Amino acid sequence: MKVGILTQFYRKNYGGILQSYALFHVLSNLGHDVEIIDFRYNAARNQSFWQKVDRLFRKFVHQKKESGKVVVSTRELPKDHVAAFSSFKQKHLKYSPQLTVNTIGQYVQNYEAIVVGSDQVWNDLTGKHLFYFFDFGSPYMGKRITYAPCSVITEIPSYSKKKLNKLLHHIDSISARDETTKRLVEKASGLSPELVLDPTFLYGFQEFSSPAVVKGDYVFAYILGSEIEKGHKNVLDKIFAKYGKMKVIAAIIPNISLEVEKFADEVRYNASPDEWVNLIANAKFVYTDSFHGCVFSMKFHKPFFAYYKDAKRTSRLLDLKNTYQLPNIQSSGEDICLTEPDYYYIDKVNEEQKVHSIGFLEKSL
Repeated sequence: MKVGILTQFYRKNYGGILQSYALFHVLSNLGHDVEIIDFRYNAARNQSFWQKVDRLFRKFVHQKKESGKVVVSTRELPKDHVAAFSSFKQKHLKYSPQLTVNTIGQYVQNYEAIVVGSDQVWNDLTGKHLFYFFDFGSPYMGKRITYAPCSVITEIPSYSKKKLNKLLHHIDSISARDETTKRLVEKASGLSPELVLDPTFLYGFQEFSSPAVVKGDYVFAYILGSEIEKGHKNVLDKIFAKYGKMKVIAAIIPNISLEVEKFADEVRYNASPDEWVNLIANAKFVYTDSFHGCVFSMKFHKPFFAYYKDAKRTSRLLDLKNTYQLPNIQSSGEDICLTEPDYYYIDKVNEEQKVHSIGFLEKSL
């Protein structure tokens, strides 16, 4: 079957590109002819009238409140970072021609099925077109499937409710990655999506794990949000006390956060996605606030500590914490816990969920 994957692959984000890589290979291994739909659009131009009004209102009402927020330091993406991601995609993945708002509706008719998912694809419920709900401007005639989409949104804008309800009821097979997204779908449509694993849980990534790109023991740090309340130094001191003093190696997405520059011995500004996997696979310990930082630590059975502070990451990390009984994932203000995960239990839960998740894809296709 000819299958297209519609996801936000174009962001220079490690979790985003690796989840699309995993889903591409899982579907290919099931015998399908797969490509990732190279769709990009101008989000500002896709804003509805009511969205523009809402944004202006929020900006006016919350101006004073927002002025006191901690600003996460960022800078523009360096060309070498962009090149590392582009090289990875060209080498490992297959893409459609680049599509626009005007061309996607016609081109997608080439697919017998489209799979929408996974990472953060349902965070926009306010646009004139809800592309990641199969709203292409003209009806898509193939199978409509969602695989592990996630969203941090809990409230549906009133002007989107009717449209979102209609779009969700036209999906042939619907799933979600976490409880927050499941509740969103239930609130919007009354439908109850199946919970399935993030695509990265379905694939091994062993091809990227060796040889180690960094020799010797090290802590790998991957921080996307703001500093933990107790301070990075406090966390690292506890890690060193338990596991021994060692260097701290970090990878970074410069247009998201530069937190690791405060404490890392070495910052890899231009690490490719495969190098990022390698750095986790060979670390002695992982320190992160990232969902996929946790997932890959779990995949390679690494001791790790993760914290949630920023609202947009909290629900994802809480879902992992609760699903896999992980005391080492904590809120920013809690006492630091370096209890190692029970990988016997985690692997058992994962294997059961993996069978269910791949079964969902097989049944849907």
